[in-house]
Order: sequence, then structure tokens, then C-alpha cells
Amino acid sequence: MNKLPLIFSTLWALCSLTYAGSETYSGKEMKQVEPLPSPCPNWTGFYGGVFGGYKFGAIDTDLSLGGEWDFHPSSRNVVEAHAPGDLDTSGAELGRSYRLQL
Repeated sequence: MNKLPLIFSTLWALCSLTYAGSETYSGKEMKQVEPLPSPCPNWTGFYGGVFGGYKFGAIDTDLSLGGEWDFHPSSRNVVEAHAPGDLDTSGAELGRSYRLQL
């Protein structure tokens, strides 16, 4: 049992010699300096833009009230009369955006 620490310390000493390099530290090595980062962009000024598009709906649903509306048929008839018959989700979009920042 007493030989085990001797064996491990000998192996550790031999392995540490394999990692030892031939160069010596003279103290005159140059430090690597990172280049300066680029300056941050200046976001002052005016920005304006326009966007547009069209979206296609996958489902065309018709307004047909049921469930709780069956208990109030007069209200259901009024809502169905004033609502569009086709609740199509397709349509065009158009917009604008602007910003003035000082």
C-alpha cells in the first residue's frame, strides 16, 4: 500500500515533464491588443416609410349565430341583420411609419 503514493507521484512528475516546453519566459513578450470597436451608429434624424401587402384567408366563414343566441332570437336577428354575411379574412393592408428623433 505504501508503494501506491510513490508510483502516483513518480507518474505525475514524469507527465508534468512532458508538458514542459523548451522556451523560457523573458518578460519582454508583447501583449496582443484588440482593435478598437467601430463607433456606434448615430440614429438621429428623420425616418419615413410605407408598407403594403395582401393577406389570403384560409377559411371563409359565414355569420350564423347559435348556442346562447338561441335563447334571445330577437337579438340574434338584429345582430345577423346588421352584420356582413361573409366574414372573409382575406384583404389588403397599407400603412405608414415615421419617426423624428433628435
